[in-house]
Amino acid sequence: MINSQTPILSIDELNVDMTTETGVFQVLRNVAFELYPGETLGVVGESGSGKTVTCLSLLKLLATPPAIYRSGVVEFKGTNLWKIPESELKRIRGREISIVFQEALSALNPVIKVGEQISEVLTYHFELQRDAGMSIIFISHDLGVIAEVCHRVVVMYADSTIEVGTVEQIFFQSTTSLHQTITPNKPKFGKEQRRICAHIRASPITTISTKRMRVSSPMSGSFSKIF
Repeated sequence: MINSQTPILSIDELNVDMTTETGVFQVLRNVAFELYPGETLGVVGESGSGKTVTCLSLLKLLATPPAIYRSGVVEFKGTNLWKIPESELKRIRGREISIVFQEALSALNPVIKVGEQISEVLTYHFELQRDAGMSIIFISHDLGVIAEVCHRVVVMYADSTIEVGTVEQIFFQSTTSLHQTITPNKPKFGKEQRRICAHIRASPITTISTKRMRVSSPMSGSFSKIF
């Protein structure tokens, strides 16, 4: 249960470039969202939409070069992580903010059933969330899992956040073109969930112009759209 009106993590206007042999390309465009104490925030979007790059950028885990942290604010407990010295950032990594990477071969024990290991991890994390107010950013392509474990959802497309809202708002009230693509495969609460990966009929590298409409408090039940 979300227990505070003040975000523990606030990301605003995040812009990151990547240098290649053929030039410099923008890999994050004005990414913005907030995370509250005790909240599980889902991040969804097709492969290449910027989900993993966003989370790695929060703690500056992308090597420079090729990454270029162009602009933006990553405020954690009132401190902009992009402005503090590397030595101070190192003290935060792993102690106050940790990342569980999607490396199954190095994370799973081959002699213990996968279900048992995942169940143990989820149980431990949710106990920490309940008892200590730990917050979680959960990245997944599985919309059924997102609907089951998350309080709110960030939708990403073409390196940008295009929508932020509660699970109910994203799955049932959204009118964006991305949501229209997901709608036929969205989970049915209380019924058996069909888990089908949604496909967007557009190129994710297409540059899109976005304008974020700010809301006074996403905790009030309103949700923000970017269009």
